[in-house]
Amino acid sequence: MGLFSGLKNAVKWVGGKIVEGVVTVVDCTLEVCQTVAQAAADGIQWLQDKIEHWKPKNPPVEPVYPEAKEADEKLIDPVVKKIEEHFPTGISNFVEQTTEEKRAEKIAELVPVIAQTMGIKNIPEVEFYVPEDEEIVSYGAYNWRENKLKLNLAMAVSNDKEIYKEQVSTVLHELIHARQIGAVKAWICGESIEEYGYQGSYIHMLANNMFNYITIDESPEAYIKQPLEAEAFWFESKVKPSLI
Repeated sequence: MGLFSGLKNAVKWVGGKIVEGVVTVVDCTLEVCQTVAQAAADGIQWLQDKIEHWKPKNPPVEPVYPEAKEADEKLIDPVVKKIEEHFPTGISNFVEQTTEEKRAEKIAELVPVIAQTMGIKNIPEVEFYVPEDEEIVSYGAYNWRENKLKLNLAMAVSNDKEIYKEQVSTVLHELIHARQIGAVKAWICGESIEEYGYQGSYIHMLANNMFNYITIDESPEAYIKQPLEAEAFWFESKVKPSLI
């Protein structure tokens, strides 16, 4: 059994509150956060080591398509402004001054704000989960089939400022995926894609990538360079310096 297998697996955000089911957020917060802090650090170091391993073998090629960058550059300032409005005293101060539940609530409230700013029509549902051992370094993921943004509760309640900032950054990353999928669905349905700023050829690549997705375990290099992830990582990197 996993470390957290005795806990409820999903914690949903419903009607402005966290629904915990058989386990309260406070019951699992301290153990989860203490464990995840070290696990996350180890996981990030593992990924960095993998990236450094393949970097010297390849020429420095920019994997993000120019039209994707051009479309996303228009979103950077509005998104940064919304984050600053959402955390008026800064993210670090917010983490210091709030409870675990308030931190998770703030993340959940941020999702529709940023989604609307990005022009996402079908705003994803937020669902927190308590991680199993193999999920503990994951900050979250966007499930395009269910249109759900699934976020790691351990990260969302963490009192570690850098982990919490990374959770905010994950929201940005995953909402780029929601935006990508929105463009793909519009393209497939013959609807206008002009508002996304993508060309049909790029959306075709995104659609192909959806069904031929490369996981990080299969190849860290290919994972980062595939169209879906390259764009999301690029956008995330542009906003990250503003997370204070």
